[in-house]
Amino acid sequence: MPNRVLALSIDEKYLINASDSSYIEIINLSSSSKPQRVLGHTRLVTDIKFLPDNSGFITASADRTLRFTNQESGQSKKILTLPYDLKSIDISPDGKQLAGVSYTGKVVTVDLSNYSYKEIWTDESTIKLNDSTKSVKVFNRILSVAWHPTKPLLAFGVEVINDKGRVVRGVVKLLDLQTRKIKELTGHKSGIADLAFSPDGLLLASAGLDSKLQMWVVEHEEDLPIIMDNNNGSVWHVDFTNDSRFLIASCNDGEIRIWPTDPRILAEQVCPKMERNMTKDEWDSYVGKDIGYESTCRSLLIKDF
Repeated sequence: MPNRVLALSIDEKYLINASDSSYIEIINLSSSSKPQRVLGHTRLVTDIKFLPDNSGFITASADRTLRFTNQESGQSKKILTLPYDLKSIDISPDGKQLAGVSYTGKVVTVDLSNYSYKEIWTDESTIKLNDSTKSVKVFNRILSVAWHPTKPLLAFGVEVINDKGRVVRGVVKLLDLQTRKIKELTGHKSGIADLAFSPDGLLLASAGLDSKLQMWVVEHEEDLPIIMDNNNGSVWHVDFTNDSRFLIASCNDGEIRIWPTDPRILAEQVCPKMERNMTKDEWDSYVGKDIGYESTCRSLLIKDF
């Protein structure tokens, strides 16, 4: 039976596993005992997130419910039933709210003090019918969501579809929770399976079903993203290391790939393989005449004499 969702506790002592079945497994990583099976959901689990204080984790399921479970005792309780199932969830850094997104184009927030919810966004497109002046509204599927670690900012990945149900592109949307203003980040040709902010809050990465991974600087999201499209299959999951220095992605071809996010780390890897630096003409062509020339690999000569 395939494992669909994994989550590691904040203290890294427990691993939570969800498969195609409706139950979850709690694995104590410091013990050789068998995983503890926890029942409650009636359909498969779509996502798992631990609370920041490590008091437990919340699961979303195709049965349209959210459940809270304590990893040490295994005690579980239903906290909310929704009119639709949530494909992805994330918890705010202060642990007070949960954000969830659905295939029906809904973005909701849940108050974790009283388990009430409200819809804060509905994603839809207006599409003209073929050979007609009539138009229809189509709800776009939302596959992923991520909460910024320090700002009231929510990112969610939208799979834009046409009136025939065909995917035409993928869009990352940034929603300011205070002003309700939204910005769109484009570039994907298919749905966005996962999103992640770096722990320092400076970067945002998106994992696409189009085999592409994109990364933006949050403060300059209007700039073109860094694109990593040399993957052999869809990118299912993406995350940053705790120090924000590396980006890790898992792909459906079974590969796990790692990229440095700090240019200095990349330079340390590339410079030993280089024989020379750029010439001034190469710098002007590939970097820009308006940017002052500098030796990127200081241990190398400008030319190989």
